Amino acid sequence: MLRLPYRKELAGDRESGARHVGAIAALVDTTFGYAIHRRLSERRGFATLDLRIEHLQRLTAGQDILCVGDCHKLTATIAFVRGSVYHDDPDAAIATAVGICMFTGGVAPMEAEEN
Repeated sequence: MLRLPYRKELAGDRESGARHVGAIAALVDTTFGYAIHRRLSERRGFATLDLRIEHLQRLTAGQDILCVGDCHKLTATIAFVRGSVYHDDPDAAIATAVGICMFTGGVAPMEAEEN
């Protein structure tokens, strides 16, 4: 789960203060990337091929947005993810989303990086 704190600079509608849909898309895409990364046993590059977001209701201005994502299927070349966006209650989704990512490079072991 990732959280996007409310910031007036991210408002898409200055009158209502509602968040810009681009900020929601970025939150979903980043959350989905983390969901895929958690499922992998080795480090792999990937790119989003398709990201579909269905907005179910208006955002409430002044509130943080949370996103949960689940990588529910992995193949040798593709990862399938799904999730939802909400304010406080995961059962009261503001939006639902599905995505498909394609692995783009070779495999590297998941070792601790040197500083």
